[in-house]
Amino acid sequence: MRDYMVEMIEERASLKRSAPPVSLVECIICQESKKDVLFSATVQGLRSLKESSEERRKLRDTINTETIDRILSAFEGKKGEELHWHKSCYAKYTDKGKISRLRRFLDSTNAKPSPSEISASSALRSKTSSTDWELCMFCQDGETSKKRSMCSVTTLKMSQQILEGAKCDHDLSLRVAGVNDLIAAEGKYHPNCYKKFMRKVSRSRDIAKDESGTVLSWLIDELNKSAEQGHILELKEVWLRYCSLAAQQNMAIPTHGRTSVGT
Repeated sequence: MRDYMVEMIEERASLKRSAPPVSLVECIICQESKKDVLFSATVQGLRSLKESSEERRKLRDTINTETIDRILSAFEGKKGEELHWHKSCYAKYTDKGKISRLRRFLDSTNAKPSPSEISASSALRSKTSSTDWELCMFCQDGETSKKRSMCSVTTLKMSQQILEGAKCDHDLSLRVAGVNDLIAAEGKYHPNCYKKFMRKVSRSRDIAKDESGTVLSWLIDELNKSAEQGHILELKEVWLRYCSLAAQQNMAIPTHGRTSVGT
C-alpha cells in the first residue's frame, strides 16, 4: 500500500496543470462565487491560515495542492491582508482534526507494510500512469484512439461536468488531478467513452451522497476490476483498500468498522 500511495503522489505531481489567475476578491480557498458571506482577513485568521497551509504542504496534501500554493503565494507577495474566505471553507481547511488525519496517514505510509498490505496493494494497485493528452482521457487506449474519431473539450460547461464527474471515477480523478480547465489541458475523448462515463457518473451519484459514498463508489469500481482479472480478495484486504481511499478524501474511519474487521 505504501508503494501504491508513493506512486499516486508522483503521478499527481507529474500531471499537466493549468494555472488560472487568482482572484483576491473571491474566497482564497475555493475561488468560487457563492451566496455565502465573504469574511475579510484578520491577524489571527491569517496566522491560522498560513500555519495550516504550511502544515498541509509538509504532510503532502496533494488534494489541496493548488489551494496551498495559492495561499502561500499570496503571503509571499505580501497580499495576506487582501484575502477573503467563506466561513465554511476556512473552518474545513484549518480543521486540526483533518490535519491530524493527514499526519497519521503519512506516518502509516512511511511504516513498513505488512504481508497482507502488500498482497492488497498488488491485487488492487491502479495502473493509471501520467495522462497522455493526445489520447482519449477516459480510456487512454492508443490503439482504440487510432481507429475511432476523437473530439476535443471546447466548452467550460463540459469541462466542469467532466471534472465534477471525475470524483466518481478513481482512475479519471488521478488523470485530471490538478487540472481546472480541460480546454486548456487540450482534453480529448471518444464520444462512446464519454457516454459510458456519464452513465457511470449517474449511477455513482446515487451512492456517493457524501465523502463516504464517494469512497464506497471508488472501492466498488476497483473490486469489479479486480474480479474481472480473477483476483479473489479477503475481507481484510478490502478493508485496507477502503482505508487507503478514505485517507485520500481526508475522511475519518468509523471506529465500529475497525472493530468489526479486526475481530
